[in-house]
Amino acid sequence: MSGRSLVIMLASLVTTMPWQVNEALASARGVNVADTPHNLSVSGKGAEDKGNGSLYQSAKEERICIFCHAPHHANSEGPLWSRGISSVTAYIPYASPTLKAKPGQPREASRLCLSCHDGTVALGALNPSFNLDEGLPNMGNKPEAEPATKTSLGWDLSDDHPISFLYSAEQNGEIADLPTIAAAGIKLSQGAYLECTSCHNPHNNQNDNFTVINNLPQENPGTPLCTTCHRKTGWLDDSSHRTGGTRDSANGPRIAQWGCINCHLPHNAPGAAHLLKSAVPAANCYQPEEVGSCHNGKNNDGNIAALFRKPYTHALFSESGVHVQTETLPARIRHVECADCHDPHQASYQGVPLGSADPAVPPASMAPAINGPLRGARGVDEWGKTEVTPATAEYQVCYKCHAYTNAVFAKYGDRPVRQWDNPDQSARFSTANQSYHPVTGNRRGTGRSLLVQYQFTMTRIYCADCHSPMGADEKHMLRERNSDTFPAMDQTYPLCFRCHDAEYLLNPMRPPNAPSVALHKAHVLDHLGKEAPCSACHDPHGVAANEYLINFDTRYAGLTPSFASRSCSVSCHGSNPRSY
Repeated sequence: MSGRSLVIMLASLVTTMPWQVNEALASARGVNVADTPHNLSVSGKGAEDKGNGSLYQSAKEERICIFCHAPHHANSEGPLWSRGISSVTAYIPYASPTLKAKPGQPREASRLCLSCHDGTVALGALNPSFNLDEGLPNMGNKPEAEPATKTSLGWDLSDDHPISFLYSAEQNGEIADLPTIAAAGIKLSQGAYLECTSCHNPHNNQNDNFTVINNLPQENPGTPLCTTCHRKTGWLDDSSHRTGGTRDSANGPRIAQWGCINCHLPHNAPGAAHLLKSAVPAANCYQPEEVGSCHNGKNNDGNIAALFRKPYTHALFSESGVHVQTETLPARIRHVECADCHDPHQASYQGVPLGSADPAVPPASMAPAINGPLRGARGVDEWGKTEVTPATAEYQVCYKCHAYTNAVFAKYGDRPVRQWDNPDQSARFSTANQSYHPVTGNRRGTGRSLLVQYQFTMTRIYCADCHSPMGADEKHMLRERNSDTFPAMDQTYPLCFRCHDAEYLLNPMRPPNAPSVALHKAHVLDHLGKEAPCSACHDPHGVAANEYLINFDTRYAGLTPSFASRSCSVSCHGSNPRSY
């Protein structure tokens, strides 16, 4: 028997695995090392570095195992280890604000893998100073190469899945326990440390990429290699990012098939902190011009990108990269990202839109309860001070930024300036106020000013009943036109009259009507050329010391509140003050 035949036979004995797939697939991708890209000898097919367009194969070395293992004179780094070890001693480990594990410098098997994959040692270099084939270069590392196909990881491992840490389900409740991962074929070094070889078997490429579990979406949907360890809260419920949802028949099945790698890359991830496909957080949710991306209108999953291009919107890209999942709430630094309002692992399409009586996916949501898209998001309580995780009410999500003393950073420049002006929306909507729109608590009174269909049902409302948080054509991200300039450019006020009965408020000839109907009619309709908008007198959020949401806009009224005397001094009157 020739030496080469013996090496091939021994190599085949190394890699019999209990989780082998069918023979045809195993044959095509190599159950033993001789038939894998790790066979760099003349008998191999060569290791393709797809990210750099290289093919690594010796032109003269016939031995297979010798590239990593030596039968004699091996060093002490690994099992009969022959390769030279990288001189790098300060790799940059993975880190993120939410990481509970403590990755250290690569150890044991991971250090051996990096003797090729950090790109610092030539593929033919053996310890201490012998090279099998001078024609075999180091692994290339072109920054512009496609991240998912690059085989060189470099010495910066901050954009790669963490390695060399103690795996502890007790420390992190969102990862599986040791018996579960062991039964699936994921092995820990010394029974405790997660290393490269926990996910990759260097001698067996039957699953491609040397993975111990087939993670190819086309063959084994849902990225089971990832979800064997990672048990994200809500993922196994009706998370649309796991199931693909129900409203997009074209794109949904692909989302379900590709699982975690729709958004994440295990190696060379541009968005390093969470291994995201894009370094720009919002771009992971939609790429405005990329066909095949989610949430950009190219598929049937809603054109979120178009909403964020409207004149008035949350500025996703103006403070990009500030958000962290563990940030102190209410938020201290001005920013907004998709993940501020949506938990990508728990969000679903249940109850969309908020409060719809006929949602696309039942059940309908009722104010103030969150619906599927907001499920899992963090929030702040009705007093604007204490974190609520997860949020149970929609306003709690809004209060992350729009409540407490920090809310001043979100103050919109072109807005009414009230006699009682407080940017803390938790104070404005407080149920301790004399008047408020019923966001954090039930309404007071009979609801007589409401349209008939709402008088007995609309006891609470959502912020999103008036505002479109992703983008709108009206100032303040309002869903409908609602002029706030004097003289008014509009007498219809479609935003207010979505819920309130215009006839009840403005027509004294149609009973029943409001006690203040004459006052409303005179100001809104009759003062030709000096018509007053609703917002000149009424504060739509709430007023601490006055009834009926009376809180004059000081651009037209006096700076000093006169709530107790129920009088006003306004620019449109020839003499002041006037009582109301």
